Amino acid sequence: MVRVAFTESKTGLLTGRCEAEGREFWLHSPYDPVREAERTMQAQLAVAQEPFDSWIVYGFGCGHHLRALLKEPMLEGKLIEVWETNLEFFHSVSQRPEVADLLENPRIRVQATADISELARYSESWEEQRPFLLVHEPSLRLMPPHLQPFQELLVRYKMFLNGLSSFGEQMQENFQKNVSLSKPGIARFVGQFEEIPFLLISAGPSLQRNLHLVEEAKKHCLVGCVGTALKPVVQAGVEPDFFMIIDPKEQVAEQVEGLEEHRLPFFFMSTAHHRVAQQHRGPAFLVYQEGYEPAERAAQEQNEPTVKTGGSVSTALFELVLQFGANPVCLIGQDLAYTDQKSHVTGAHMEREVSDLSGTVHVENFWRTGTVPTVRNLVVYRDYLQRRSSGQGAALYNATEGGAFIEGFHHVTLESFLDEVRHVDAEVARGRLRELVHGRK
Repeated sequence: MVRVAFTESKTGLLTGRCEAEGREFWLHSPYDPVREAERTMQAQLAVAQEPFDSWIVYGFGCGHHLRALLKEPMLEGKLIEVWETNLEFFHSVSQRPEVADLLENPRIRVQATADISELARYSESWEEQRPFLLVHEPSLRLMPPHLQPFQELLVRYKMFLNGLSSFGEQMQENFQKNVSLSKPGIARFVGQFEEIPFLLISAGPSLQRNLHLVEEAKKHCLVGCVGTALKPVVQAGVEPDFFMIIDPKEQVAEQVEGLEEHRLPFFFMSTAHHRVAQQHRGPAFLVYQEGYEPAERAAQEQNEPTVKTGGSVSTALFELVLQFGANPVCLIGQDLAYTDQKSHVTGAHMEREVSDLSGTVHVENFWRTGTVPTVRNLVVYRDYLQRRSSGQGAALYNATEGGAFIEGFHHVTLESFLDEVRHVDAEVARGRLRELVHGRK
């Protein structure tokens, strides 16, 4: 139950004292809501470095943040679409004379609904149209409980925009330098490995439990690896069939330092840091990602497919092998959580102990016997995999044996998965992979 009691701030302006789930909070500052609104909206607009065609605000509140946006030069003459899902609250606030100017302003259009299917229709075009989203954070706490999936969608999209803008210049530089290398794309691999088992290795803490089985897995699966897991896997005496990197930051090069002589086939996102592809001595293939306009244009010009990313290298690798035709697909090291209070498997790039769990949330664990601590961005990646599992032609397995439970995947031990694919001789598929890697069709 959510309660809002309207009151005046110290400056005499409308605000609200709220109570939700037994906790109290303010809808706007009880002291100076205008200054607070201007500061929070400017902070969110600071990452709006692209030319956005549409502007969406979640949360009507008492309108102070909307007035702040109406005055922003970046939004001059622009329509501001405001979404509100707490209909009881919106009915109450819309009766207040203090917000009449906003309701009558032709630049403000309010979409007030608690119908999740209607909200889904509103947001289904985001991937193509790419609006800029601003969030009035207290209004999220007023959202009805049945709309939690929509709340998660808002958070994921906001994270996507922040990430895109934070590394915008770096991504552009990487893209230009990567494309200039004239590396081949992935079209030659698409659909070439139908009904071939793939084992995908991520760098979660639980990978340690399965490293000793990867060599055996290579007899029956093609093995792909994220860059973060490459060193632990190679140090365990196993070479994956290929690996992938997508990170735009320069530090990503540390993942492959000292491994250049292995000359492993390498798939790199078009905006991955250019230093990795420039220094790699083995075969390298450029991956154009969906959702990045320069990559989409280049893919169309080169008659190359685009690949969804899902926000992480492990989800991008998953999408890559689905395009290859992989079936079944099995994940290991995909903890998506701080298993045993560790961030990564021993020996991985950026491995660390997680002693402070105060900022974590708990999700159902792999075995469904309890919970495991994680953080919001890892929950986003888990949710992405869960959504993508629906309707897939490939059989999907999670043999991480730790971390978070991923709905839509069969949860098994790696030994059990290998028993199911033991009839497959991966050397035939591996020979095909070598032919494609070296340009022989």
